[in-house]
Amino acid sequence: MPKPPEQKVSEEIIRKGERLYVSFYCEGCHSPFIDGSGAWVEDGAVPDLRYAPPQVHKDWYGIVLGGSHWSKGMPGLADPPKFAFPKARMTVADADAVHAYVIDQAWRAYKAEQDAAHSKHDKQ
Repeated sequence: MPKPPEQKVSEEIIRKGERLYVSFYCEGCHSPFIDGSGAWVEDGAVPDLRYAPPQVHKDWYGIVLGGSHWSKGMPGLADPPKFAFPKARMTVADADAVHAYVIDQAWRAYKAEQDAAHSKHDKQ
């Protein structure tokens, strides 16, 4: 699992991101707790956002707001397709909050993986 980016926001923003993740139906594809496919897989599988490589974090606005991954099924949520989101428009602040939630979940998974590895090593 790649080491997630540094978390730079408050718990309040992370919780806002969690609520927005639900209200923008992100869980419909990436599932609750962002673990869509169990691992980061491109070309046909819904990504487990906990495993997002650094480039995804770097391109966050292009992907989430701009729709740069529309061909893979990820619409741009700044101006989403009307059939899916007739009145919803994600702002930069919303995208930042959702990103904070994704980073929070990635850190939880990363720490759990590290703890499991240390525990296994300690038993040997």
